[in-house]
Amino acid sequence: MAVLLGGTSAAAAIFLIPARFEAGCLLFVEPSGTSVDGDRLAENSAVLFTVDEAFRELKRQTGYTGDASRLKPRVAVRVVGGSDVISLRVTAGSADDARYIAETYASICTERFGRLISGANIKIADAVTAGENPVFPNIYLFGAAGFALGLLLSFLICFIAEALDTKVKAEDDLFHIYDIPVFAEIMSFGKSKEERDAFFDANR
Repeated sequence: MAVLLGGTSAAAAIFLIPARFEAGCLLFVEPSGTSVDGDRLAENSAVLFTVDEAFRELKRQTGYTGDASRLKPRVAVRVVGGSDVISLRVTAGSADDARYIAETYASICTERFGRLISGANIKIADAVTAGENPVFPNIYLFGAAGFALGLLLSFLICFIAEALDTKVKAEDDLFHIYDIPVFAEIMSFGKSKEERDAFFDANR
């Protein structure tokens, strides 16, 4: 059962659950003056890049047909370790879509919204890259979880079946279940006449 559930979980991860691919890049926030704090500029920029107007512009440029608010969960913007670098990560149904959305979003952030931040010069630190393998679902993780669940269910089924089994299978069962001592035992013979005759001939 454990192997069956593990295989079923892996198959579900492959065929039933929609795959999500990730692409992203890094933006470098360069202060235009020596008195400007780059870390603070990066934090302000990250907040500005997640406003609704940014996603409406992203929808317009990518031709996305859904509501702009549905793009927001697909985009992750964060400052890397309190530095002057911003990480942009985008998830989509294919690697090409994720790369295209990430490139468009990075362009919007640097060219349109970057100009709104006083004292900052925002640049793309590295080119947008997309992974060839989906980030979700994780086939190995689903398979391992299914295998572990199968082991647990197998153990529970065996335990419950044993606990509910009240059949008397041996002499000790009579004593443990009913607290009745065994004084004699009636032997069980085979169903065939030859087996019964063989037993009586041996004990004459």
